[in-house]
Amino acid sequence: MTLYRQLIEQSHGLMFYSPAERRLANRLYRVENRPQLWLGGGIETAAVGDATRFRAKFNFSEPFLLYAGRRDATKNTPLLIDYFRQYRAEGGTLRLVTIGGPGPALPVDLTASGAAIDLGFLDQQDKLDAYAAATALCQPSRNESFSVVLMEAWVNGTPGLVHSDCDVTREFCELSGGGLHFRHYGEFAAALHWLSENPEQAAQMGGAGGQYVRRNFAWDVVIARMLAFLHATWN
Repeated sequence: MTLYRQLIEQSHGLMFYSPAERRLANRLYRVENRPQLWLGGGIETAAVGDATRFRAKFNFSEPFLLYAGRRDATKNTPLLIDYFRQYRAEGGTLRLVTIGGPGPALPVDLTASGAAIDLGFLDQQDKLDAYAAATALCQPSRNESFSVVLMEAWVNGTPGLVHSDCDVTREFCELSGGGLHFRHYGEFAAALHWLSENPEQAAQMGGAGGQYVRRNFAWDVVIARMLAFLHATWN
């Protein structure tokens, strides 16, 4: 990390995706006297999905848990698969839908039974429609700096389910009221049961997430915040 240390500690100013990322940088490097901004990331908030259109196009009537992105150990998807398999074995009714990639194929025992399906890469509108139709978006990664997919799900009114060990996504859920988090299987299963059994509260949670994104990460908000920081720092 020597090169990163030199680069960061010699910078004139620093902008961060999240409060947790800012805390990490200040813990690792001597940057307490550098101008700093929690900027966040820009999210498209105007375009939204249509749940009915998704269900009609993909012939999908059952409620489902959505995962969006590549499937590999760095995203903690093996844990998601293991937990979901146990959830279904214990009588859980949600299906698992994965979109995006790349990654290994979903396990045959889950796909053959219809418990899980991979739709692969979708076009932009189909992706938004998938967000809108999902009961929740699961983001199991422990190593996120922001998580665009979580923000996109919130824009579409869908609550998030994230890993407790990821400071970034857990804190976003806590700040927004837009999601739940889990550390072990019992919490994962309990969250899925609660989301399934309390659709009105889950919708309110997703709506709170959407309001949070629009207040903080709409493109015009992020650009205005960045420009104000640049003017204040370099003028």
